[in-house]
Amino acid sequence: MNYYEDNELGQYRNAAQGLKYKFVAELVAIACSVIMIVPLLGTVLGMYGMIACNIVSILGLYLISRDIPGCRIAFIVTIISIVFDVARIISGNLWLMSVVSNCLSFLALFYVCKSLAEDLRDHGMLENADRAELVWKINLVCTAISIIISVMMFIPLINLLGIALGFINSLAEIVGGVLYFIFLYKSYKFYEAY
Repeated sequence: MNYYEDNELGQYRNAAQGLKYKFVAELVAIACSVIMIVPLLGTVLGMYGMIACNIVSILGLYLISRDIPGCRIAFIVTIISIVFDVARIISGNLWLMSVVSNCLSFLALFYVCKSLAEDLRDHGMLENADRAELVWKINLVCTAISIIISVMMFIPLINLLGIALGFINSLAEIVGGVLYFIFLYKSYKFYEAY
């Protein structure tokens, strides 16, 4: 059987499992961020936890891409983003590489949201599909603002405005993150039951 015949019969096991992995990875990543506040041991545990979360998230994305073809692009972009992150760390955190890395991270999220939204719409899950559209749009604005802020930080006095804008951008990122979290949860529950 080919991809379309499998999925017409309701076999979205890979997508369901992959979305569950991404959901759990996002949840554990939040916990790791909190743990990293604790000096020394918390920082080390949190850092290793974040690495584990990234691995689980990539595995989840790979599984999703087996059932939802558009997510294959997200998987490839995620791998490229990781390469850029490693290059950025090795090169001493060059500003331009950081901007490219942020853009690649946004593109990966965009392709996940867009591909799943299309598939969810085909199955009548309009509310969650709309949530996915909202998530990538919020993240697009936040990515653009973060790039603008990074440029503003080079300009004296205007950098103070960048700090204020950064606070507002952080609040928008939290809203987008919560919506993404809900989107992943509802998607994995839908595909698990499908």
